Amino acid sequence: MNSWILRVEPARCAVLGRQAWALHLAAAGAPWAAGCAPAVAVFLSAISFLALPATLGAIPGPQSRLRTLSSVNGQWSAILSDGRELPVCVDPATRVFAGLVVCRLVAGRQRYDWWLPRYALPVSDFRRLKVLLRCVRRGETTASC
Repeated sequence: MNSWILRVEPARCAVLGRQAWALHLAAAGAPWAAGCAPAVAVFLSAISFLALPATLGAIPGPQSRLRTLSSVNGQWSAILSDGRELPVCVDPATRVFAGLVVCRLVAGRQRYDWWLPRYALPVSDFRRLKVLLRCVRRGETTASC
C-alpha cells in the first residue's frame, strides 16, 4: 500500500539551528543574570554549553547524525551521516506537534534524536510522517520499541 511508504530527507534547518544557539546562550547567561553564586553559575553555564552539540546534532543539516528516515509497511530504517543504513524503531518518547516532530529513534543500544520542523519537508511528507508516528505511538503499527 503506497500510503505507508515514506522516505524523509529534510532540508537544512538553519533557522532552527540559530534558535538553538540563542537558547543555549540564554541558558548559559541566565544563572549570571539571576545572581547565582559564581560556582553554581559556572556549573550551569558549562552544562548548557556541553549540551549544545547534542542539540545541534538533532537538527537537520550538515551536523546531524541522521540523513534519511524511511518506513516501508511499518519497517523503519535510517541512513546515518556516514552512509550506513540501520533498522530503527520509534521510541515512545517521540512527540508529534502541529509544526514540529520530535523524533527519537533507537537502533540497538544507540538513540538518535531528530527535530523536524514543518518547513524542512514537503507538506505531504510532513503530514504522512505525523500520521505514521501517531500510529506507532498508538500501537497500530509495529515499529515501536
